Amino acid sequence: MIFRPRPPSPLANLAAAGSVMLAVLVWLAPLWSGFDLFRQVWALIAIAALGLLALTLILRRWRPALICLAALVAISGPVAPEVARSITDNGRTPYPDAITTLTIATHNLWGRNEAANRAAAVLIEMDADVVALQEAFGESGDVTDRLRAVYPFEAECTRHSSRILSRLEIVESGCMQDLLIASRPAEYEWWRHQFPPSTWARIRLEDGTTAVVVSVHMTWPDPLSVQNEQRQNLAEQLRQFERNTMIVAGDFNAAAPSLALARMDRDFGLERRTRLLATWPSQGIGQRFGLGGFRLPTMFTGIDHVFAGEAWTTLSVERGPNTGSDHRPVMVRLWKVS
Repeated sequence: MIFRPRPPSPLANLAAAGSVMLAVLVWLAPLWSGFDLFRQVWALIAIAALGLLALTLILRRWRPALICLAALVAISGPVAPEVARSITDNGRTPYPDAITTLTIATHNLWGRNEAANRAAAVLIEMDADVVALQEAFGESGDVTDRLRAVYPFEAECTRHSSRILSRLEIVESGCMQDLLIASRPAEYEWWRHQFPPSTWARIRLEDGTTAVVVSVHMTWPDPLSVQNEQRQNLAEQLRQFERNTMIVAGDFNAAAPSLALARMDRDFGLERRTRLLATWPSQGIGQRFGLGGFRLPTMFTGIDHVFAGEAWTTLSVERGPNTGSDHRPVMVRLWKVS
């Protein structure tokens, strides 16, 4: 038998080149913030690379297949630390006694949500002690009214749509922006004027101590310079409080393994408890545009997070069902030694 090598395949070679290009785009993130946007949608990049690898295998072109495989490994590199942390941070068992538990839910209601009844029902069924809301305005404004029957305490910032509802007593509350401006000297940098909509509340826990909870809605990462400025201001705002028992929850518009989210992990001084939990876009965005009967591929990125101080240990992290919003709600159960 005479061995005849398979002729080159332009399609397979093109697939290999495409895989390499995707890997390069992912790894260029440290050089320019625009490339970091590719890490924000890392799951889509990985799926595309996997599809290109499958194409070369179907065509039985082994050299392009090896190139695609190497590119896929390179694309997976930035998310490896997140995977490792998600395994080690999986729910822990609390001490047998003398503990305080707290369940917090966060949800971007979406101002164009037309299913206020469903959203309110889902949040009530989640049975959290504290609920952090974002975009609690427009067509989703009725959700807050329905939740007040279950959550008698409320904190809001009149200029923003971020709110906090609680079963536990709210001792004091206010706008994060006001808190920071009041503490700044007159000669402070005038250009740092971008503040994320955020509300804070000091909540009395069951053991008699208090913890500060913050509801935040960061802007989109494009233009990233605005989000960077919001992150810097929010980090400065958080330093106004004791962060050991602090909890910060909301829509941060940043997903792993982006450098934007890594900088939040670094600057907030808190531990992020939500890892590899896709929350956007939910089916609600399809329903809003008359696509309710068509199941769009959804939730390919996780931009809704809960950060907590070192006094808290994670018991569980859950993603809620579709509420008619373009986000899914997130619920985190925490405990601390009293």
